[in-house]
Amino acid sequence: MCAPNMPGAKALRVGEDQFGNFWYGTEKRDEIRSFYATCVPTCADDADIYDDKQDACTVSKQLAIVYLAGGGDFCAKGTPGAKAIRSQSKAVGDGNYWYRPEMASRVKPFYASCHSKCARGDRAVDATHCKVDNADALAYLQSEQMLRSVGIKPEDTTGEGGATCDDRSPGRNAITGCCRKCMRLFVEVSFQV
Repeated sequence: MCAPNMPGAKALRVGEDQFGNFWYGTEKRDEIRSFYATCVPTCADDADIYDDKQDACTVSKQLAIVYLAGGGDFCAKGTPGAKAIRSQSKAVGDGNYWYRPEMASRVKPFYASCHSKCARGDRAVDATHCKVDNADALAYLQSEQMLRSVGIKPEDTTGEGGATCDDRSPGRNAITGCCRKCMRLFVEVSFQV
C-alpha cells in the first residue's frame, strides 16, 4: 500500500503508457522518492504484521502455525504458500513463521485451506467425530442427562450444571444426537461411583 494522493503518485499515473509501464522525468525524482517512501508491503492477512527489520510478514493464523509446526492436518499439503513460509522462516531462523511480502498471493490461498475438523477447543477422535471439551456445554449437557435419568425435566430447571444453553441450537442438537450413547454411559458410570 502507498499513499495515493502524493504528488509522486499523481506524476506516475500521468506517465503510464499504453502497455502499462510507468515513466517520469528526472526532474520529478524527489517527488517519486517521497511517494516510494510511503509504500509498505502488503501481507496475506490483516492480522499478519510486516517487520521491516526482517523484510517479512509474520504468520498469525493459529491453524496454519499448528500445521507448520507439525501438530495437525488442518491445511492443504504441499502448497506454494506453505513452502514460502517454511523457506523464509528457515532463513530468518528465530523460531517464528515468516514469509516475504511478495509471496502474500501464495500464502493467502494456503490460509484459506486451513480448517479445523471440530469446534474450537474440541478434539477429533476419528475422521468423522469430535469429542466435546467445552466446559460450559459439558456441564449443561451432563446435568441435563442426569436430571432426565432421575425423572426431572431439564426445562423445569434453571441450568443446575452452571451453564444454560439454547435447546433449539443446531450445535446442541448435533452434540446430543451424536453422543446420546456416550451420555448414557456417563450417567451410568456416575451413578456407579
